[in-house]
Amino acid sequence: RDSWGGDERTIIVMRAFLALCLLAGAAFADTSPRPSLPPGVVASWSFARTGSIDERTGRKIELVNGRIDKTGLRLEGGAYAVAKDSKIGAAAGSVSIEVWVKFEQLNRDWALLCMRGAQEKQIGETFGIYVGAQGMVYFNANRTSTQTPNAAITVGEWVHVVCVVDKDDKTQKIYVNGKEMVSVRTAEGGLVDKGGPTYVGGCDQHGYHVNGTMRQVRIHGRALAARDVERLAKAK
Repeated sequence: RDSWGGDERTIIVMRAFLALCLLAGAAFADTSPRPSLPPGVVASWSFARTGSIDERTGRKIELVNGRIDKTGLRLEGGAYAVAKDSKIGAAAGSVSIEVWVKFEQLNRDWALLCMRGAQEKQIGETFGIYVGAQGMVYFNANRTSTQTPNAAITVGEWVHVVCVVDKDDKTQKIYVNGKEMVSVRTAEGGLVDKGGPTYVGGCDQHGYHVNGTMRQVRIHGRALAARDVERLAKAK
């Protein structure tokens, strides 16, 4: 017998049982790596898998009356999210803003998907993506506005929106569900980041809030090609 009163057979059985438990735990443990971000992503906020954080830096994004469930960031009653210390790394260059959104209802005026800037501090708007009452997507950047036809957004369905500023060919484009909806020429070069917070789903400056759910916002530090946008849209 050992010092605590168990015989050798009991000790052997207990050790074997513990070893089997450890092996079973290892077999069922999730050891798969987390999905990597696409090359060139300078900011990425996920509201379903990882919670309200910047996937690139791990920083928290502040929720204002919003809540997160298994479907994403629920935006009701004027809720929104804001990343106050975000740095998109696009001081001057091409950029693409990617958004997943599902509207429960379209507003009578506008709904803000994503905006960079702080008008109350005279910083100005680096870019803004809005959805109008008739379901059109409106993109403003570099003092150039781009707008899709009506009914680009379907209520009650997940929609993939990508807005692109291309400094090389001096164009701004909007893609919806992987398809190019509109492309306009702009006299400006690349996007000039004016700093300030990044708002998702609305803000208190103008009250344009999304009535629905948002799952992800990514900012790519390059102009995505059509094939890249189509591939991302299919990754739903």
